[in-house]
Amino acid sequence: MNKCLLVGLGQMGWRYDAASEGVLTHAKAIKESKKLTLTAAVDPSEQARKEFSQLYPQVEAFASIQEAQAVGPFDWIFLALPTQFHLAAFNKALELKPHVIVCEKPLAPSSLEAEDMAARARAQDCLLLVNYIRPHEPHCRKMFDFIKQNNWGTVQKIIVRYGKGVAN
Repeated sequence: MNKCLLVGLGQMGWRYDAASEGVLTHAKAIKESKKLTLTAAVDPSEQARKEFSQLYPQVEAFASIQEAQAVGPFDWIFLALPTQFHLAAFNKALELKPHVIVCEKPLAPSSLEAEDMAARARAQDCLLLVNYIRPHEPHCRKMFDFIKQNNWGTVQKIIVRYGKGVAN
C-alpha cells in the first residue's frame, strides 16, 4: 500500500465531496483506491484540520509538511493548494523523496517556474503529475456522454468559461 500525504485541506483536498457519494477530491480518491492509503494531511489552519479529522479520524493532521514527516516516508504527496503556494510546498515535498507528487492546476504561475519544477522532479526520479480533468466524475461523464450522443447535432466548437483566469 502506497502511503500518501495530502497538503491542503480546502475544496480540492476534501471539502467538495465531504457530503456526497461522488469522488471529487484527493482525500476521497485516495480513500477509494485499493493501492493508496491516506496517512497524513497538512494545513496551517487548526480549524481546517479539526473539520477534516471529523470525517477522516484515522488520518493524522499536521500544521506543516515538516511535522507530517514524523509519520512518513510517503510514496505519494498531493498538493491541493492555491497556485501561489505550490512552489514552496513542492520544494518541501521533494525533500521527502516521494515517488509521485500530484499538484493541482496550474502547476506554477509561470512556464519557467513549471519547467524548473518538472526538471527537479525528474532529476530526483519523482513523477510529477498535474491534476487537470477527471473524466470519471459524474458531471464530466454526463457532459461527455451528452456530447457523444449528438443531441445538438455534430459538435463543431465548445466554449468553456472558467472564473479563475486563463492559467487555470
